[in-house]
Amino acid sequence: MKTVKAAAVAIITALSVGTAFADNTEVIRVDAPRGGESSEVGYPKGALGYDAMVERDYKTAITQIERGSAAHDDPARLINLGQAYAKTGRLVEGRELVLAALEGKKQFDLVLANGGVMNSRTVAKIALDKMDRKLAAR
Repeated sequence: MKTVKAAAVAIITALSVGTAFADNTEVIRVDAPRGGESSEVGYPKGALGYDAMVERDYKTAITQIERGSAAHDDPARLINLGQAYAKTGRLVEGRELVLAALEGKKQFDLVLANGGVMNSRTVAKIALDKMDRKLAAR
């Protein structure tokens, strides 16, 4: 039986799930929080910078993730931090983090906001492909 870690949050661009924003960023989150609960199910609030990223406050998200308690090799942490770096002009550094999520030893399924399930490596691959297109366009 496959274990699903219903705790990861990822910000992914150009993926056909989640909530679309005008800047073509789509937010994928695990679960709708109930009254006062963290959006980062299974993590302390802010550990993955989710709320800040939804607000497009990527500098705050970076601070939260870097100070957060998620393991440094946690794919959700790596993907979110990589995305936040990319959104603040640190695309190469962001790509390195997302690549680490793709190639790392840890992987787990993410329960998406739409109820779908996607493996963390698949999420990382989608984010990496988008970053590679941006780098190629430079």
